[in-house]
Amino acid sequence: MLTEEQAGTIENVDENKMIVALAGSGKTHTFISLVERILQENPYSTIAMVTFTNAATSEMEDRVKMKVGSMANRVSVSTFARLMRVQFVPLMNKRRLLIGGEYYGFIKRAMISQGVDLDELRDCLSEVDKLGRDLTFVDDGSSYSRVFAEYSNLLKRYGRYDLNLMARELIQALIEGKIKPIKQDFILIDEFQDTDILQYEWLKENSRNKKVAVVGDDDQSIYAWRGARAYEAFVDFQGDFNAEAYLLSQCFRCAPEILSTAKAFIEHNQDRIDKDMSSPKPLGGTVSIRTIPKRVRFRVHKEKK
Repeated sequence: MLTEEQAGTIENVDENKMIVALAGSGKTHTFISLVERILQENPYSTIAMVTFTNAATSEMEDRVKMKVGSMANRVSVSTFARLMRVQFVPLMNKRRLLIGGEYYGFIKRAMISQGVDLDELRDCLSEVDKLGRDLTFVDDGSSYSRVFAEYSNLLKRYGRYDLNLMARELIQALIEGKIKPIKQDFILIDEFQDTDILQYEWLKENSRNKKVAVVGDDDQSIYAWRGARAYEAFVDFQGDFNAEAYLLSQCFRCAPEILSTAKAFIEHNQDRIDKDMSSPKPLGGTVSIRTIPKRVRFRVHKEKK
């Protein structure tokens, strides 16, 4: 069963959709119902559903199979990374993916080469990842910029690629027509608030002659540290895709008192989609205020050699 709000969200399948869904609003149930409607109305169409983790992929696959039965063979559920790696195969040129300890080793070598103290490794890793998502990177001479440039040289020298380099090359190849877009007729993106700029550009290049639906909530974005664009992603999507916007405003998880307290906090955020929030649950929720002890700071003493 779908609520009137949820049913209205999936009524027209032949449009680009932006679904903003509160926590506990039946987001996944509604999205899978959209899958069922697409398959029923388009007997020969196929769908690519995109998630972020292998666990989410497995759960989505199971729920789709339970909902649509034998029609599930027309639905492909995958992560962004897996879809990109399949498309990237013709561009690999015998290169290997750089991950784990080897990745850290390459960053450290680049830092040493550019005279950057290894005590800055944590910040440097974050900056290198950020620069790796820059489609128009130009070395500005700053320390982290030089490290990224040297790291890129090491990748080339030793026949490696990382996920950011893979995405950048793939996007360029799609633009130039060297790689064909994915073959599915519909693309559905879950947790859209977590997409970074490379994933968004990849989506744009793969969406030619396709319908795209995204679902998520800018208020639930917690991955800005790895490039998630949250509010900006929704604004760009609605403009670039001329998408119809929908809101799932009922939270079935929280009592009204809890939801209204959360709303009072998040309404202070500057860049967010203004949205109604309501709870059909009966009154009776309680909110308590706790004092968190100040964080204890520990000094790490380095032994002098």
